[in-house]
Amino acid sequence: MGQPDNSGNAGWLITFNDMVTLLMTFFILIIAMSDMDTAKIGQITQAIHETFGIKSTHNQDVLTVHEQNGENEATAVRREEELSGLEIEIASLQGAEVRRDAGGITVTMGEKTLFDQGSATLMKDGQSMLMPFIAALGKNEMLIHVEGHTDSQPITSVLFPSNWELSVARAVSVVMFLEENGIAANRLSVVGYGDTKPVAENQDLYGRQKNRRVEIKLTYRG
Repeated sequence: MGQPDNSGNAGWLITFNDMVTLLMTFFILIIAMSDMDTAKIGQITQAIHETFGIKSTHNQDVLTVHEQNGENEATAVRREEELSGLEIEIASLQGAEVRRDAGGITVTMGEKTLFDQGSATLMKDGQSMLMPFIAALGKNEMLIHVEGHTDSQPITSVLFPSNWELSVARAVSVVMFLEENGIAANRLSVVGYGDTKPVAENQDLYGRQKNRRVEIKLTYRG
């Protein structure tokens, strides 16, 4: 009696071995890719796609991301240099205090620098002080947000029934002077806060004087 023929039963082993080999190759590839940078992974993916005739834009996407990152870094460096230069230039102006904020600069000018007490008309000295400031602003395209602030002392006049009106009117006077001297209107905005954002106590003369101010915030678009 002959031996039984088991050759047909061994077919599944060949398929199983092929599957195990493929799985091992797949996991080795994953482990290897975990230590690669994005560019190398893109190259491997592209090679696989080309082997199997699959069209892919992955490499182009990777290059685009790298290009965008490079552009963002270059923009950040340029803006930092521009802000540093602008900060030094404005700090040299009489009557202006400068501080760096997140993404920009805030320039503070006291009431005595720009206005008579209780008035929203720019003094001649205030106009003269703003001219070199305008020259500095003309070197860039930063947004210019002008804020008017007062102390908590009540004001009652025909022009300004309250500190709200006075603070807005002072901010508008500064904005109009900037526009009249060449600053584009689409860079400008204005707001009046009255006495709601003090930087000092209003109990004494010094504190009230500190609170009567105009703040000009310079920031970048986007």
